[in-house]
Amino acid sequence: MLSTSDALNHSIYEFGPFQVQSSERQLLRNGIKVPVTAKTFDTLLFLLQRRGRLVEKSEIMEAIWPDSFVEEGNLSVTIHMIRRALGDDGEHKYIETISKRGYRFAESAREIVKSSPEWSGVPRTHGLPLTRLPQDSKVQPAQWPSNDSKAYQFYLKGRYFWNKRTENGLRRSIECFQQATIEDPQYAVAYAGLADSYALLGSYGVEPAQQAYPSAKSAALKALQLDASLSETYTSLGMISFFYEWNWPQAEREFRCAIDLNPKYPLARTWYAVYLAAVGRNSEAIDEVQRAQELDPVSLIINTEVGRIFYLTHKHDQAVVAYRGVIDLDPHFARAHTRLGMAYAAERNFGEAINEFQQAKQISGHDPYLDGLLGFAYALSGSTAKARKVLKELMQRLHREYVPAFSMALVYIGLGDRDQAMELLAKSSSDRSTYMVFAKADPLLDSVRLDPRFSSLLDRMGLQ
Repeated sequence: MLSTSDALNHSIYEFGPFQVQSSERQLLRNGIKVPVTAKTFDTLLFLLQRRGRLVEKSEIMEAIWPDSFVEEGNLSVTIHMIRRALGDDGEHKYIETISKRGYRFAESAREIVKSSPEWSGVPRTHGLPLTRLPQDSKVQPAQWPSNDSKAYQFYLKGRYFWNKRTENGLRRSIECFQQATIEDPQYAVAYAGLADSYALLGSYGVEPAQQAYPSAKSAALKALQLDASLSETYTSLGMISFFYEWNWPQAEREFRCAIDLNPKYPLARTWYAVYLAAVGRNSEAIDEVQRAQELDPVSLIINTEVGRIFYLTHKHDQAVVAYRGVIDLDPHFARAHTRLGMAYAAERNFGEAINEFQQAKQISGHDPYLDGLLGFAYALSGSTAKARKVLKELMQRLHREYVPAFSMALVYIGLGDRDQAMELLAKSSSDRSTYMVFAKADPLLDSVRLDPRFSSLLDRMGLQ
């Protein structure tokens, strides 16, 4: 592995029109960034640190792939990628091949070392080597395909299924991300994708939070170990701190770090906006999610989250407009129908709410959270018999599958049974249910908000 001394000293290497900035992990040509993969950059930096002398192939492979078995072919491909990035394919004026032994970087490359007291650390090292970034850094992380084309294809498929936001889609995404890591064990962004998939299994109530989030964190820490420059990884860690650990300051630090690493990564801004709305920083939340929308204006989930921010900030008319816009893009996107139903329920338009919940259920299939929303809307529309039937079915399902206590709490809130509702909300809190992170802002909980037991619950969660 590369030492942390370069990151701390801010080493810069210059040769020809090129500049390599070690701490920023950037290769520049005449001041313009040249995109390279993480391993390509690491190999280039390793050779630059040893410029002017022969570096054996075995030495390079042990440093760049310390925990993996790789063949010389992997190194040859990486050297080819460096030469292509440097326009050095033909002349080999920068990297000389020493037949059957290794490589030598041109001795003419010069090093500049700058130590700056103005640099600040990434907020949490998670026990790994510290990566540092300048306060005004616009560093872009290594978000390029794996050297293994199969791994990259599996990663793209994983993101495709992840974006469907259904239980089946999330489970398919996990399979794809896992396959990507099998094809390329060093593929950090695939581990970040795996973390995102496990996190959503928990946040959507598909699996208990105590089951889903430890798997998410394990995958995120693996991604961090492989590449500490990925915005995706800090976004994943922010989701875990927010949705499961309920460490609100740490969640903000992770999201801010993700944005600092890549200001143009829209999901970092999206999840940060959701966090801001959950803790009551409404104007900041709206600003942040609108920036995310500008970065990816046709993303179904980002546009849906625009609606959620308006919903959580009690701007229900704007939420409805946002959700309808998503449905115009894709009428089969279940998450938008669910959220539109919630906005209608907040407006006390229960007929439309029930219609949207039913459409979402037809698209996504099995979802106990949707059933809880339906029971809530049935009860408040006067269809108490239907609401109690939903409640009975949810209780029966408890014996054979995971049913979030929050789902049943919603039905009891609709029925006006505050004692049962509060008991189940307390259980949701002890279960670390991700639905509880919105307890301070969710309009569907407004009817219990003045209950002293609810205030005490928010206090224990650190949301007051």
